Amino acid sequence: METSILISHTVSIYDMAKEKDKILREIAELFENNPSKEQIKNARKKAMRVNLKLPIEIRRKFCHHCNSLLKGRIRLRKSKKVIQCSECGKYTRIPFRS
Repeated sequence: METSILISHTVSIYDMAKEKDKILREIAELFENNPSKEQIKNARKKAMRVNLKLPIEIRRKFCHHCNSLLKGRIRLRKSKKVIQCSECGKYTRIPFRS
């Protein structure tokens, strides 16, 4: 009895990949405009729900501390770019590509 329940609720890998692709496209469309804090928070939650890693271009567009668009003071150091968020004041460090 239990095995039939497990089989009926399994999701194929194809369906999971299709869902992840759909979510990734929605998030990419959202970041083409200027999303609000709440929209960024919801997009990150959606990606986490299906265990989806956001592309690096998208991850570097928002503050990971307060979920706002990353704007503010930019400083260049030896091996990284340091951006101070204008909303919360936290720092984001982005390494230079070698």
